[in-house]
Amino acid sequence: MVLRNGFRALEQYQTNGEIGPWTDVYAMTATMYYLLSGKDLPTPMDRLDSEKEKTVQNVINGLEIPEKTKEGMRKGLAILKKDRIGTMRELLEYCSEEPVPTAASPSKRRRKWPIFLLGAVVIAGGAYAAKVGFHSTKSAEQYYEEGNYEEALAAYREAGDTENVERVLRAAYDRAEDYSQGNNGYEKNEEEAIRYYKLVAESDGDINETFVNVSSYNLGRIMAYNETKEDDTEAASWLEKAASKSDIVAIMQLFFWEICMQMGSWGSRTIVRQSSFINKLRTMNMGLQCYV
Repeated sequence: MVLRNGFRALEQYQTNGEIGPWTDVYAMTATMYYLLSGKDLPTPMDRLDSEKEKTVQNVINGLEIPEKTKEGMRKGLAILKKDRIGTMRELLEYCSEEPVPTAASPSKRRRKWPIFLLGAVVIAGGAYAAKVGFHSTKSAEQYYEEGNYEEALAAYREAGDTENVERVLRAAYDRAEDYSQGNNGYEKNEEEAIRYYKLVAESDGDINETFVNVSSYNLGRIMAYNETKEDDTEAASWLEKAASKSDIVAIMQLFFWEICMQMGSWGSRTIVRQSSFINKLRTMNMGLQCYV
């Protein structure tokens, strides 16, 4: 089941919600709402707020479409399924210029679709493509299969597909580990490891915090020791990010460099000097004493 905020019915948010044709009616009517108005429909939970629901009804009332179709949209977007149009055939009755033929007596003539719906589809098709940058769920999956996680991530985020966003980030983390350690047929490549760790470390809220913290620590570690592209300032910022989340390994790493500097080693390095986390510990008189 693929879910999109603004297009899914209340029962799709519920653990034991009863899914049926009425659920598709909601999604289709929400699509009509978007195509005809250019506005995103609030979630059913948001629409429980009387002011937001009033806004939705005002948008429908302001559409330049037949009153019969407006009534169909109101009933198709009913929050509770018991108040909603039950089938697509019923919804089509509200939107068609001619009676909808039954399955037993199919019409031999091509059904005429309301010109306002055809125009809305043409106009909104271009608007939607511009809005999402020509990405689609299909293209996102293609990017994912190709290993192009940056593009897959962008496409899934534009689609609001949080489950697949996390799936891509977990795959990016695994790829970073492979490049970092030279595992699973990948040759060790620290620059590629940094690239994939950054995707994860910069994704707070999109994936379990542990992955973000470990990726932040690994970025600091690799940048600190990477002889080909050393960046102490950035290394310090990534380690500090991990340390600020109580990542004990990152905290101990910063303390280790603090001790080395106190002992005269790594005198030219700036990692410890750049770290406000260490400076705060010094201010609190906790530096080496805390470590010991």
